[in-house]
Amino acid sequence: MNRTERRLAAVMVTDIAGYTTMAQRDESAALEALEEHRSLLRTQFARHRGREIKSMGDGLLVEFPSAVDATHCAIDIQQALHSRNAGLPEARRVLVRIGIHVGDVVDRDGDLLGDGMNIASRIEPLARPGGVCVSAQVYEHVWNKVRLPLVSMGRQALKHVSAPLEVYRVVFPWEEQPEVPPERTRLAVLPLVNVSPSPEDAYFAEGMTGELIYTLSRLPSLRVIAQTSVTKYKDSRKSVAEIARELNVGTVVEGSVRKADHRLRITLQLVDARTEEHLWSEAYDRNLEDVFALQAEIAQQVAEVLQVELLGRGRPRSCPDPTPDVDAYMLYLQGRHFWNRRSEEGVRRAAELFREAIRIDGCYASAYAGLADAHAVLVNWGYAAKGDALNEARKAAEKAIALDPNLAEAHASLGLVLLEEEDDLSPAEQAFRKAIDLNPSYAPAHHWLANVLFSAGRTEEALQEIMKGLQLDPLSPTIATVAGDTLYHVGRYDEAIAQWRRALELAPGFARARISLAHAHEAVGDWELAETELKQAIATDPDGSQARAEYGEHLLRVGRTEEALTELRTAAAHTSAPFPSHHFGLALVFAGAEEEALSLLDKAAEQDDDWPGLRLAVLLADALVGNYDRALEYLDDLKQRYAQQRPRLGLEICGFRSLVVAMAGQHSEAQELLKEQQQLAQGTASKTLIGLTHLWLGELEAGFAKLSEAVRERESLVRMAKVLPLPSEIRQHPWYTDLLRSLNLLLDESTDLRTAQ
Repeated sequence: MNRTERRLAAVMVTDIAGYTTMAQRDESAALEALEEHRSLLRTQFARHRGREIKSMGDGLLVEFPSAVDATHCAIDIQQALHSRNAGLPEARRVLVRIGIHVGDVVDRDGDLLGDGMNIASRIEPLARPGGVCVSAQVYEHVWNKVRLPLVSMGRQALKHVSAPLEVYRVVFPWEEQPEVPPERTRLAVLPLVNVSPSPEDAYFAEGMTGELIYTLSRLPSLRVIAQTSVTKYKDSRKSVAEIARELNVGTVVEGSVRKADHRLRITLQLVDARTEEHLWSEAYDRNLEDVFALQAEIAQQVAEVLQVELLGRGRPRSCPDPTPDVDAYMLYLQGRHFWNRRSEEGVRRAAELFREAIRIDGCYASAYAGLADAHAVLVNWGYAAKGDALNEARKAAEKAIALDPNLAEAHASLGLVLLEEEDDLSPAEQAFRKAIDLNPSYAPAHHWLANVLFSAGRTEEALQEIMKGLQLDPLSPTIATVAGDTLYHVGRYDEAIAQWRRALELAPGFARARISLAHAHEAVGDWELAETELKQAIATDPDGSQARAEYGEHLLRVGRTEEALTELRTAAAHTSAPFPSHHFGLALVFAGAEEEALSLLDKAAEQDDDWPGLRLAVLLADALVGNYDRALEYLDDLKQRYAQQRPRLGLEICGFRSLVVAMAGQHSEAQELLKEQQQLAQGTASKTLIGLTHLWLGELEAGFAKLSEAVRERESLVRMAKVLPLPSEIRQHPWYTDLLRSLNLLLDESTDLRTAQ
């Protein structure tokens, strides 16, 4: 007997653009692309509650319970395909059109008929290849619920549809946006060209460039591009206009330096980037022994010209000479070069160079600030324990401020120390804001202030600050990567991926960006591509610990436990610092190697017991082996120290506590903690930890619903679904299989799973 049901439904129709041409060119490759495309789409359908009705040639018909689910799914599909296509030749790219409509459908034995399906199929061809179009009915449901803008295409006459319908298209970040001319007060000082007879004199040209940037950046109404970004244009053959477009600046300073015997000639031009018109030019001839006085004089005169030409103001105040010693200055420049790499080897080399500069000139404030930054980054990136390194960083930062209270870098250095030292974030925030007041163009201060704001749960403010930092230093791989991380957290996934790819274009060996990119691939179920990125990260930093540890965790996620343990032990051999230790230890916990994990974690805790992540790893290890009392003691101490000042960390602590007490059988307290998270979280609490707590309380429907939500929101912890601590009976439940399927992590017989007893 036929089953017929009429209902309102959200219907999606997909189609591969140009598939017929692809098949005619290479049928085998086309079929392979078709299967890959269907696999990717079906992964997204499962994540967004879509029910595939049927395939129609190279297209698919899918039903969703809501317009919001369908639109979110379509956006995720196109973002995943865009990421996949970015690394492929044009012939192998798969571009899909998607149309969505909400309307009346007839379900006849599982097949869909009626206007809802017909209109969706007519809207789909209106989409651009790689695009999404929706009907006005869908727009009414989703206009304020999706993260990307929707733009009306006007009323469209659709075949076999009686009246024209208004159609909207989703605007993706990679599509062309209207250009906004940069303000003239955004300025770049291009690397001065060394035209001296000796190539070794290039360091002097770099020094003069740095002095100009330093002086001009202290004018509060200018935004001056950082030296790390303009250095990329050394020896570049690009025109001023091309460089200005890439840096998004309105004004450029360019020039040359010639040093011969004891004479020095410096020529400079101030150029309007839009017209390439010279606003001012000058040449200076001096004796070499007057070099630092000359640097200050030139920088001061350029500042005066800019005050008049760009700002309409009078003479600016002069800046103190950074150091009277050329050798110390060159050592400082080299130190910043190595520090910007952010590798352990690079940062330690930077610290040596800063110390050498201080040995030559004990009153060199910038060198002390550099030394403070080196020690603080060693701690922040997990290359050193807090104790001695932070003491050295604080002493150096305070010395820099004592030598030059108006040096923005010194106050930013102190802020970085305070960020690592203090449970309270407000002193660090004050230090960074002081640095920005002194030098609004100092990009690291905006970057580090963004870190403070993010930890405090002020995500939108954090995003604004990191984007300011990126505008000031657009060619910094570090700032580009952090910008990507922040964008990803707020759900702007494609923009985040674009930033990570840009970081890798700037510095192909920057492992941190590859790790972030790998996590993004994992989140959409592309485990193979994630593994490729992680292996490349290891290849670029074979002696580093972070990439190996991340690869070990990746292997755990896909169920290759023995390989994961081997990789993690190899990674642990590369470092003894506390941050990597907690990283390895937590992964070992998930792998079921509790004794090895606790030994490693306890040793790290003795070395540095002031690291929240380390203590969270210890308490989870304790909970899994039944040491609930010690786990709860750790949680009580963490809550007292961090919960109020660092709301984001406070939510994580609350989530772990609810899980631990549920595992310990204290169900009433676990229920109260779940209520507390729902009241305080405002959508930011860990859905994974909440879901796990529900499962340990025996509330399977609520638990799996939360875990599915965590998958949709791309939480990192839920990707450990194969090895997360679960009651033994859960892994046999069909809902668990559905969860793994939504992550593209289906069970197989060889999988070595972790089941808590």
